[in-house]
Amino acid sequence: MPPETQEEETARKNLENREEKLQKLLADKEKDIKAKKQINKEEEKKRNEEEASLIEAIAKFKAQLKPKKPQKARLSLTSLHDLLQAVEKMAEYDRTMSELGII
Repeated sequence: MPPETQEEETARKNLENREEKLQKLLADKEKDIKAKKQINKEEEKKRNEEEASLIEAIAKFKAQLKPKKPQKARLSLTSLHDLLQAVEKMAEYDRTMSELGII
């Protein structure tokens, strides 16, 4: 895989940060519900807007962090002689296995 760029690293850190904030916000919201705490409409509206903006930001950063296509790398070249030796060994292996009745 190609190395992570500075932009991707920043996006990943922002994503982690926003996810933590969202989890904290949802935990606080749930705590208030369990405690049956009365929340005024302005505060509730503010929380909902903050939650929506966090979800939107998380989606944006996830889009930036889509997996990259793997880079093709050329392996060391083998000679034709090595290839022929490998084919001969495979044929010998197949003959041995068939004589033993395994394949």
